[in-house]
Amino acid sequence: MAHGYGRANLRKICKDAGITTGAFYRHFHDKESLFAALVEPAVQGIKNIYTASAEECFTFINSNAFNQAYKVSYKAVAAFINYIYDNFDCFKLLLMCSDGTKYSRFIDDMVLLEVNEREKFFDILKKEKIEFRELSKTESHLLTHSVFSSIFEVAIHDLTKEEALEYGHTLVTFYNAGFRSVLGI
Repeated sequence: MAHGYGRANLRKICKDAGITTGAFYRHFHDKESLFAALVEPAVQGIKNIYTASAEECFTFINSNAFNQAYKVSYKAVAAFINYIYDNFDCFKLLLMCSDGTKYSRFIDDMVLLEVNEREKFFDILKKEKIEFRELSKTESHLLTHSVFSSIFEVAIHDLTKEEALEYGHTLVTFYNAGFRSVLGI
C-alpha cells in the first residue's frame, strides 16, 4: 500500500513477512502473482455482483418495466459499496496501487461489461419497437466510465461507509435521470 506495485521491493516484502525469497517463490511465481492473490477475489466478487444485478435488470427490461429496472441500479450500487467496504484494503490496492499489473485496467474492464450489457438493452428496445436515442460506442463508454469511476471514488477518498452509501444514492439518482434523458426513454 505504501509504495504501489511498481515500487514495492520483493526482498523488503519478504523481509517484512519474515520469509526468505526462496519461500516466496515456492508460493508465488512472481510479484504480480502475489498481487493477483490479494486482489483477484475482490475483482471476481464485484463482477459477480454486477452480473447478478444485470440479470435482474434484464428481467424487468424484457417485461418493459423500465422503472423497476432503474430501481435495480439503486440496489446494485449499494451492493457494490457494501462489497467495497467489506474488502476495503483490496480495493485500495486495486484502485491506487495496481499500475504495472493487468489490474491497472480494472475500471475499464468493468466499463466494458456494462457497455456490452447496454448493447443488449438497445437490442431489446429495437425488438420491442420502443423509440430511443442509441448512444454511439464512444458515448456509451465515456458515460459508463464516469459512472464506475464515481462509484470507486468512495474508496479512493476514504469516505466512511455511511457517507459512501449516501453518495451512492445521489449518484444513482443523477445517472438514472441523465441516462433517461439522453436515451429519451
